[in-house]
Amino acid sequence: MIQRSEYQTVEQLFRSSTHGETLSQKLRYDKYRHPSVSHKQWIDLLGRDVNNLEHLSLTRGIALGFVRYSQEHQPDLLTDDEAATLPLIASIHDWGEAITGDISFGDKTADNDVEEAHALDVVATEIYANNQPPELLDAAKAVVFDHEGQSKLGKIFFAIECLGYMRTAVNAANHVSDQTCPDEQVAGMQWLYTDVVSNVMVTMLGHAKEYAVVHAALMANADKIDQTFDLIASHDDVFDNYDDLKRLGKVEAVFNARTAWEQFKTQSAQQPANN
Repeated sequence: MIQRSEYQTVEQLFRSSTHGETLSQKLRYDKYRHPSVSHKQWIDLLGRDVNNLEHLSLTRGIALGFVRYSQEHQPDLLTDDEAATLPLIASIHDWGEAITGDISFGDKTADNDVEEAHALDVVATEIYANNQPPELLDAAKAVVFDHEGQSKLGKIFFAIECLGYMRTAVNAANHVSDQTCPDEQVAGMQWLYTDVVSNVMVTMLGHAKEYAVVHAALMANADKIDQTFDLIASHDDVFDNYDDLKRLGKVEAVFNARTAWEQFKTQSAQQPANN
């Protein structure tokens, strides 16, 4: 079974490769960034997670936190191998983007996933040409793109990714609420957190019924999530970012997300989770 020290070795091998250098120059959520906002300003605003390379280690941190919390509060959830595989998945999951580039979750297609999976294989083959790969590397690669939750670990890893998405969304909402981002970037921030909420909030609430750590994370950030929904409601021109075919669907998705969120809070207050 992979040891914790090996996660850093895996990441260091990638960081020191040409692919790691390439990924270090790429930004996540870039379509929401105003052209006047530099790469450095974008990272300063939203944190290291929007740097495509740093996102790997930060996601690994979420995965390790998921494992630790689950081992304490849901000890039957993960086997030892599953607990070891999750942080490894996080460490490698975006390697392919060094070749394909980053595509926002809501815009990704099945074809994009196929291309990125092939690119991940190319990167891993090059990195491990002269190195011994971790024992669980193949198992990790097998579930990176299982966004539909066909496998147990695929579903759990998507829950981990959603925690990261929501962290960025509430961070963007804080900047809008506190007026701490450039005026020209406000509209992009509004678009960012609206997209995240409409894409993953209902899914996260489903995850919260299965994973104690997701339930705990949502409740710990309830005020920030409330603020995010309030900001969306107060700036409905954010839906102008979508064409006529998508606009109605996005409005409905946000409405459904808030309705489900309010129900979740009420149920949690009445029947607190055992976490």
